[in-house]
This record gives sequence, structure tokens and C-alpha cells, in this order.
Amino acid sequence: MPRVDQLPDSLKDLIYRNGQEVGSGRDFDQHIERLIRNIDPILAQAEGRQAEAARLAEEERQQAEAARRAEEERQQAEAALRAEEEHQQAEAARRAEEERQQAEAARLAEEERQQAEAARLAEEERQQAEATRRAEEERQQAEATRRAEEERQQAEATRRAEEERQRAEAERRAEEKRQRAEAARRAEEERQHAEAARRAEEERQHAEAARRAEEERQQTEAAQRVEEERQQVEAALRVEDERQQAEEARRKSEEEDGVGEVRPEAFTENEDSEAARGPNGTRIRAEGGTMDMTRRASAEFFGTFWLTFGGCGSAVLAAGFPNLGIGFLGVALAFGLTVLTMAYAVGHVSGGHFNPAVTMGLWAGGRFKAQDVLPYILAQVIGGIVAAMMLWLVASGEPGWIAGRFAANGYGDLSPGKYSLGSCLIAELLAAFFFLFVIIGSTSKGAAVGFAGIPIGLCLTLIHLVTIPVTNTSVNPARSTGPALFAGSEYIGQLWLFWLAPIIGAVLAGLYTRWLYPSETEATMVMEEGRRAA
Repeated sequence: MPRVDQLPDSLKDLIYRNGQEVGSGRDFDQHIERLIRNIDPILAQAEGRQAEAARLAEEERQQAEAARRAEEERQQAEAALRAEEEHQQAEAARRAEEERQQAEAARLAEEERQQAEAARLAEEERQQAEATRRAEEERQQAEATRRAEEERQQAEATRRAEEERQRAEAERRAEEKRQRAEAARRAEEERQHAEAARRAEEERQHAEAARRAEEERQQTEAAQRVEEERQQVEAALRVEDERQQAEEARRKSEEEDGVGEVRPEAFTENEDSEAARGPNGTRIRAEGGTMDMTRRASAEFFGTFWLTFGGCGSAVLAAGFPNLGIGFLGVALAFGLTVLTMAYAVGHVSGGHFNPAVTMGLWAGGRFKAQDVLPYILAQVIGGIVAAMMLWLVASGEPGWIAGRFAANGYGDLSPGKYSLGSCLIAELLAAFFFLFVIIGSTSKGAAVGFAGIPIGLCLTLIHLVTIPVTNTSVNPARSTGPALFAGSEYIGQLWLFWLAPIIGAVLAGLYTRWLYPSETEATMVMEEGRRAA
């Protein structure tokens, strides 16, 4: 049986109050017995509430612990530098939480002990009901003991809190000292980085100065070379002027049919000058230094006409002739021979382009004037269309003849080998690039004068041998435009590729050769200035 001093204060007050009202003797004993019978459920209920409160407190502690750990992980992921400080703070918080829990557990244990003591005292007081005075004294003593214990616990808690504060203060000071040391280390590293950056910048400036000096030296050397070439050109022009003046009397009495006052020996520059030759290696004749555009355009018209009629005609009329067809090889040779023959026929008049892509590539390479590009392309396209019309008239004379492909170019289903758009684009672009590369290379300074038509014709032959199965070989927008107009709307719809790809490839080749032969481009510009000055 628990004693009265072990019971909670509320129960003890109730017992004493009821005891005083009942008085003493048998009634008092009965009253005490009723209280004892009812105290067990009350104590059990109190213990259940305490257990529930302890469980809830434990769950809250676990949740707080989980939240603290999640917060620690998030803070550790944010910054490695702050992780150490937060870890220490979390450790201190955890220790404080543990001490708080220990204090709470001690308090709960003390309360349970007090409850057990109260029950024991209640039992003793029931047995000692006649000694009300002694019970009151014991109650007062128990109350004093409880208050003393509470004061001791409060003093202990205050002492522990002070110790924790002092430890936290010491840790804070240590952390501040560590942070100051870390800041000093970072400042030293930044100073070293700044010093290294300054040295690197000085080295870069030295290198930049050296590079500029080298560029200035190269520019000076280039200027010297250009000046030497200009002087050579001026000397050649003076020699040419003297030669022309010496033959003035004979030239006045000579006329060429359909040409006017032109002599085979009169060129835009001296015979060894690059600007005096067309892209096919033939020398361009001039009247007063400038060839008449009408004659040059007509030369391009007939050159493109012959290329389209001869090359496409070999494919339409002769390639599939029963038992005697010339096949791919014959068609490829036919295209090469048309360029070769017309290069020697009219190359000295117009330069022998016969191809809008070639004209654009020579312009990009600095070998053709921009104002002459459009007349040349118009003449070439018209020549290709007229040639395709003439070929149509010839081919349609065969009984039962069906136009079919009519030597037109195409990709996808219209490709001879059903090649895709990407394959046809790459093939045409590469073919045009190397075709113009061969043209400019074979007509550059140092190449054999007058023989450029041979490698150019053979290059076109090789291109046809490679790409006929892919696109039926274009490399020439004018050659593609003429047959497409007579082959049908499907081929006209794909005509854009055979303008775009050859021109891009030729322009790239022109830009590349402009870099590959810089001295020839500079010399051509100097010759143009000298001719204008003269």
C-alpha cells in the first residue's frame, strides 16, 4: 500500500480535506478505505497518460531528429565549407537534446518515484489514521523534500545549461579562429592566383607583341613583294606599249572579220600575266584593254550550248543505242570533249566558263569581276535551254521515242541509283569543288600556258564517271536547267539542288584558292590598278 507522502499533491489534499470533514474513528477509516480502493485506477490512468505522453514525446523527438538529419544533409550538400560548422552546431544541438531528454527522463522517473512514494505514504497513513498530526508533519516534510529536490534539479539544470553555454562559446571562438585562418589562407591563395594571372597576362602580352611584330614583318614583306610585282607589271606594260606603238601603222590597215580592230597579239596584260588568261588557260584578246561583253556573252552561249547538246545528246541518243551504245564511259568522255574543244575554240574570247558555278567560283577567287557575273550566267542558262530544245527536236524524230529522263538530274526516286538527297548533295558539292580547283590550279602562274583545257576536260570526264549513277552528274546549273524543262515537273521541282550544291562547292574552291595563291590575287589587283592608271 502506498504511503500518503508518495501520492500526488492533489490526492493528498483530497485525503486530508475529506479526513478533516469526516473526522476520526471508524468513519475516517472507512473513508480512507474507499479512497485506497479508488486510488489504483486513478494511478493506472495517470501512468497510462504518462506513458502516452512519453511515447508522444519520443515520436516528436524522433521526428525532430529526422528533420535535423535531413537539414544537416541539405546543408552539407550546399557548401563544403559551411558543412563543418553546421555539423558542429548540429552535434551541440544533439547533445543538448540528449541532455534535455535525460533530464526529462529523470524528471519522469522522479515523478513516478514520487507517485509510488505517495501511494506508500497513503497506505501508511491509512494504517496510521489515528496519527493525523504525524501524517501532516510527514506531508509537510515530503513537500519540503520535493521542493528541495526541485530546487536542486533546477540548480543542476542551470549549472548544466551554463556549462553548455560555456562550451558553445568556446566552440564558437574556436570556429571563429578557424574561419579567420581559413580566410587568411584564401586571401593568400587569391593573391597567388592574382600573381599567376598577372604573369600569364604579361606572357600573353609579350606573345601578342611578338605576333604583331611578326605580322608587321610579314605585311612589310608582302608589301615589298607587291611593290616588286607592280614594278614588273609596269615594266611589262611599258614594253607592251612600245611594241604596240611600233606596230601602229600595220594594225590600222588590218581588220578581222566580225571582230573589228583586234589583233591576236593584244591581251589585257603581258603574255605571262595570270590576268591575261581565261580559266581554261587561253589568253583573252581585248579591244583597248576590255573585251566587248556582247562577244564574250555569245562565246559563253555557244560554249554552254555545245556542252549541253554534246554531253546530254550522247546520253539521250547514243548511250543506249542497241548493241553499240557508248554507256557511262562514252557519256563521260563526251562531256569532257565538249569542254576541251570549246575551251580552245572560244576560251580566248570569254575565258571558257560555260558554267554558272565556274563563274561564281572565279568571282569568289578574285579572278572575275562582279559586274560581269550576271551577263555570263544569263548567256550560259540561255545556251543550255536552247541546246536542250534542239536535242528534243532531234530525239523526237525517232519513231516511238519517249522522252523519259532526257538526261536530267535528280535525287531520291529520280536518281539513277535511287540515292538520297544527302548523298546527292555531297556528291555534287565535292565534284564542283574539285572541278573549280583543277580549273584554277591548271591556269595559275607556273602552269603550262595553252594546255589547261586538257586537264579540265579530263577532270570533267572523271567527275561524270563517278557521279552519273548518283545524280546523272550536273556540276553545272545551266546544263541541268535545260533538260529539266523538257523532262517534266518532277525534275523541275528538284532543280534547286543542282543550282545550290555546284555553286556552293565552286565558291568554296574559289575562296580556298584565293588563300592558296595569295600572290597571284595581289598581282592581278596591281595589274588592274596599273591598267586604269595607264
